[in-house]
Amino acid sequence: MEQKTVAVMGASGTGRATLIGNLLYKCGGIDLLTLEYMQRRGHDRYDQVAEYFTVQEKIPTIQIPHGVVKFTNSTSAPVPNCILYILDVQTPANKSAATTIESLKTPNLIVIVNKMDQVEWSEMAFNNVVNGLSAELRAAGIDAHVPFIPASALYGENLIERSLKCLWYSEKGGTIVDAIDKCVR
Repeated sequence: MEQKTVAVMGASGTGRATLIGNLLYKCGGIDLLTLEYMQRRGHDRYDQVAEYFTVQEKIPTIQIPHGVVKFTNSTSAPVPNCILYILDVQTPANKSAATTIESLKTPNLIVIVNKMDQVEWSEMAFNNVVNGLSAELRAAGIDAHVPFIPASALYGENLIERSLKCLWYSEKGGTIVDAIDKCVR
């Protein structure tokens, strides 16, 4: 089975490491012994789990329905099969985000609107981010038909199971793992 690469991008403080750490934990990318080892050494947050892999120079991987995915924070060669671009729901998307996305040159982009728990899963806050970034993407000449997924990386909402906290989205959209799986097929 061919291994696929997913690059995780976004500004500092958007929850990239927390998202990767939680996905690794929930999708079995960390075995129980490794998890216990990290906990004994004080790695008790998901962002610390992701950092552990960096320090140990290990490549974090997870199993999804259609293959094995490894995570990277680099878009260098080989070109990733998919890019997760993480935005903080409370930080408006701007031209710099669109410019960064444009420079990535990938046909498979997923935008994660993270920290939805901090705005009580407000559909209006989510739509403000989606509309703002979509407008910036169109202005940069990028097809704005990319999936936008509301999530809380810290609490694992919409990572592998649909969240009951945003029924307004759950009726029409999938989870982050669903979106990754579609990208890497």
